Amino acid sequence: MPEKREVTDKDLEVIDKAIADHETRQTHLYTLRRILGEIGKLDTAIAHTRQSLESIEKSRAEANAELENARAELSATQTQHVKLKQENVALDTQLKDKLAELQRYGEAMDRIKANLHEAA
Repeated sequence: MPEKREVTDKDLEVIDKAIADHETRQTHLYTLRRILGEIGKLDTAIAHTRQSLESIEKSRAEANAELENARAELSATQTQHVKLKQENVALDTQLKDKLAELQRYGEAMDRIKANLHEAA
C-alpha cells in the first residue's frame, strides 16, 4: 500500500494551475465552437447563393433561347414582309397595265361605236 502523506500547498498550487489551464482551454474551445458555427452558417449561405446563381443562369439561358427564337421569327417575318411588298408592287404594276389596257379597249370601243353610228 502506498504511503499516506498530507496535502501540501504545492499540491494545491498544481491543482489550481490545472484548473486555470483547463478554463483557458475551455474558453478557447468555446470560441472555436462559435467560429465553426459561423463558418457553417456561411457555408450554408454560400450553397444557397450558388443554387440561386445556377437557377438564374438557367433562366438566363432559357430567356436567351427565347430571344433567339423571337429574333429568328422576326427575321422570317421581315423576309416575308419584303416578299409580300414586292408581290404587291408587281400586282400594282399589273393592275395599272390592265387598267391602261382596259382604257384603250374602252376608247377603241367608243371609236367603233362612233364609226358604226356615222356609218348608219
